[in-house]
Amino acid sequence: MPPPPALKKKSGTKNPPILSQEYLIQNHGDIACGILMIVALGTLVQATSPYCTAFFGPRHNVTNFDSFNAVPTPLFNYGYKDLAMLFSYTLICITAHAIWQEYFLDKLYKKLHLSKSKNAKFFESGQLILFYVVSVLWGFMLFNDEDYLGSGLEYLWRDYPYMGMTTWTKLYFIIQVSYWLHNYPELYLQKVRKEDMPARIVYTSLYLITILYAYLTRFWRISLVLLTLHYFIEIFYHASRLAHFYATTKTGSTTAKLISVYLFKTWNVIFVVGRLASVVLAWLTFWFGLKTSSIDKITFKTTSIANTNENSTALNESIIISNFNTPTVRLFTLVATGVLQFWLVWNFIQFHMRRRREQRNTRPTTVASPKVPNKLKQKQHSLTNGKSDNDEAAEQPVVSVGGQNRHIRSMSTSRKIRVGLVGFGLSGRVFHAPFIHTMSTMYELRSVVERHTNEAMKIYPYVKTVRSTTELFDDPEIDLVIITTSNDLHYSLSKQALEKGKHVVVEKPMTIRSAEALELIELAEKKNLILCPYQNRRYDSGYRTIKQIINSKLLGDEIVDCEIHFDRYRPELKGGNAWRERNEPGAGIFYDLGSHLIDQALSLFGHPQTITADIRTQRSVGHVDDYFDVRLDYGRLRVTLKASMLVREMGPRYVLHGLRGSFIKHGDDIQEGILRTGVMPTTMDSWGQEPSEDYGLLHTETSDGRIIKEKYETLHGNYGLFYEQLYAAIVDGKQLEIRPEDGYNVIRIIELALQSSQEKKTLQCDKLL
Repeated sequence: MPPPPALKKKSGTKNPPILSQEYLIQNHGDIACGILMIVALGTLVQATSPYCTAFFGPRHNVTNFDSFNAVPTPLFNYGYKDLAMLFSYTLICITAHAIWQEYFLDKLYKKLHLSKSKNAKFFESGQLILFYVVSVLWGFMLFNDEDYLGSGLEYLWRDYPYMGMTTWTKLYFIIQVSYWLHNYPELYLQKVRKEDMPARIVYTSLYLITILYAYLTRFWRISLVLLTLHYFIEIFYHASRLAHFYATTKTGSTTAKLISVYLFKTWNVIFVVGRLASVVLAWLTFWFGLKTSSIDKITFKTTSIANTNENSTALNESIIISNFNTPTVRLFTLVATGVLQFWLVWNFIQFHMRRRREQRNTRPTTVASPKVPNKLKQKQHSLTNGKSDNDEAAEQPVVSVGGQNRHIRSMSTSRKIRVGLVGFGLSGRVFHAPFIHTMSTMYELRSVVERHTNEAMKIYPYVKTVRSTTELFDDPEIDLVIITTSNDLHYSLSKQALEKGKHVVVEKPMTIRSAEALELIELAEKKNLILCPYQNRRYDSGYRTIKQIINSKLLGDEIVDCEIHFDRYRPELKGGNAWRERNEPGAGIFYDLGSHLIDQALSLFGHPQTITADIRTQRSVGHVDDYFDVRLDYGRLRVTLKASMLVREMGPRYVLHGLRGSFIKHGDDIQEGILRTGVMPTTMDSWGQEPSEDYGLLHTETSDGRIIKEKYETLHGNYGLFYEQLYAAIVDGKQLEIRPEDGYNVIRIIELALQSSQEKKTLQCDKLL
């Protein structure tokens, strides 16, 4: 028998090899339907009919008559034959899921042109709302047929443990369990994203455990009421979400938007009322109602039932009528119900807090925006509306952050630089994406390369996630590529991007070999493209402050000694098999933190004459260097760069000694800590401003002989300045503050330091650009 038309694949679809995983995923609906048909055919054969019918019809009759012909309502218990029904109805759910997905949700999805960021949520809500609607209608049918409403609240506990359940009640519970069971294979069959799986597994498991518990403990009536009430609440949430998706597509439907808002507000109200009603009903049932027929311990009463089948053959069965109406079970059930309701309310509160926070983050700033010509506004508007991947983005007139340089350059209205981000680990998530997102008059974050997850889409729903750098580099709409991968990939990926005609920002160190850095510099010059190493620590508050002190000669005409520290206390290896802790090229603290300190020293004082380095592994569990002490000799000036993973009590971050005085500064820049919490750079009026108690100590003598010993106000840190300067370089052709040659010099100093440490001698700093 051929499969029904609803399960046939399009003729143009080429199936992968049979028995392959991809074949199973593409044809799982057909496979499930085929198994069901085989079992259904078995009901027509006399030899297999007694076995196959157990897969479809309820068994374990309680009443002593033929349930198909008797006038009295047949009642059923639960038993081992329910496993056969669970198997078949789980396959039915998989088949129905496939039909609903392919011939309704997929078609609607294509018509709406939803962005990829909404794809998973749309399909999840589309599947759940159908199940919830069917379950609620089924529940109301049972309320009417069994006179729940006319019998009063007492009906919820009257006659417990109940002789049996009606046919439709038993099927209701069987299908409930089957539906939530089928959700587990659907995680694989529907290719659910890995980051979405934990949440789905949690709520699927909670549903399954709750329903099975109610089914086996015979608390059928109260469970049916609470489930129906819960599903009724959920219908409004998922309906509002689907309406929101429709309203935010290219259709721009005002009606859909109003419906979405109305449904969302209705959900807010009935959620609170429904949770309160659920707690009250559970409390009345388990605390008062069932208490009147309470027993001391759980009992299992076995009763034999003699039934007949369609051939008038006697079938001897025994059923177990269990009674769980003990104080312990009732108290456990009541507490578990309360905890579950509290958890749902907590998620409700968290949802609204997160939503409000997102709205606040995307709210336009009060900074005055420049006047944009009408034609340019129309062009930007048409471009924005034409990008389906960005339909959830909130356009914000955001400029430089932290209350500094609040003016917007005239170049900001020229065009947006379209950005592709390679990697979304700590660097991409914390140091790059927030500034690209908030500086929306200059940049547009288009695509993010993530191999296995879609973390970027959770924070920036408008971005496109791609799985390979090739796909990103081949995108003609990408102007700028930001590379935030492990150090050993910087050279190869930067080279590929430059060859594809993209401007490149590459995380420090630019490469792990100086020869590779030279090759990239020459390639960028040949292609007339920007190549810029990302040295955000030049925009740290502490560094900007000591640079101002040096340039202002507050410590005299010369600096004679400078120490820059970047210490941490991490006696154990970083978790997650971090690449920086593995014995691989470019790993270790010196390539990581040393790149920052070397760059700061070179930008402050220029090229050193000699270098002496001590680089070692101090931790017994370490595989790479976790300590360095590098001395750069400038003649009268000596610069010391130090970092260690075993400094519990932090010393000064910067120490400067000049001919007239000293400056000592403790504490790290605050920007990274704030960015790690998810706060966007434009949400603080004093971005990058550290507290006054962390100001450094300036002890010096002025030109008129006056001695000063006081706190020196720290300048604001501002990583956004890097991207302002980069924009000016790309759009207006201005000179970069951080040149590609600076990236080369850092690598050259790293090579010399490693050689000095290995050979235990001082080396000349040659071959610097």
